[in-house]
Amino acid sequence: MSYYTHFLREYPYKAEDFEAPAPNPKLMPLRNIFTCEAHNELVRTYLRLVEEGRVDEALKYKKKLEAINKSVYINE
Repeated sequence: MSYYTHFLREYPYKAEDFEAPAPNPKLMPLRNIFTCEAHNELVRTYLRLVEEGRVDEALKYKKKLEAINKSVYINE
């Protein structure tokens, strides 16, 4: 989630960016966060964990998830 929160806070959007004619490449990363199913699910899950006060509980699984992400699968 740090990527998404950093991206939303630090990306230099200006009001005129939202008024520019389509397609506006500057807005594509922001659009992707909200329209890509996988990205949207990550943001929704994180917000739910925050709402339920379970972020610390979820962080217990961070190393395990990182290991799975780096796994190599061999097709036979």
